[in-house]
Formats: sequence, structure tokens, C-alpha cells
Amino acid sequence: MRNARITRLNQFNKKETCFSKVPIPQCPEGYTKTESEPRELEFHCVPTELESTKRLIKLHKTKPLEKMASKRTDRIEEIEAELECQQL
Repeated sequence: MRNARITRLNQFNKKETCFSKVPIPQCPEGYTKTESEPRELEFHCVPTELESTKRLIKLHKTKPLEKMASKRTDRIEEIEAELECQQL
């Protein structure tokens, strides 16, 4: 389980990275999903160019970002929760 991550342009045309406030099932690298279901998630967004954001991007690949749960909600997106995975 880890937080979902999306990258987008904000209203000022600046790149930002958004992390889901709660972790969801996602396949590890080298695996593909074989079963999934849509889930509506709240996301907290931060400027992509910040060093703190770059650290979060690296960290999110290895473990859930627990501190995201207490952050404000900037957007809501539907994301596929990857329930079953198969090695490539």
C-alpha cells in the first residue's frame, strides 16, 4: 500500500505534485495489475520543484506517507486501486 501520486499544472500554470491523503493498494515496480477497482480519493498538492516535494516523491515509492492524512484536500480524483498483481 502506498499513496497515489499525480502531477498536474495548477491555476498559475506551475507544475505541482499531488499525493493521496490515504494509501491505496498499488502494484510494485516490475508487476502489472490483474484486478482493480475505482476509488475516489482526496489529494494534497505541493509545488513539484521544491526539495521537500522531491524527497516525498522518493519516499512515497517505499512506504505510506502517513502525514498526508492531516493535510488539506486540494482536489478529489478517481484512481484505480490495484487489488491483484502479476510479475512481468
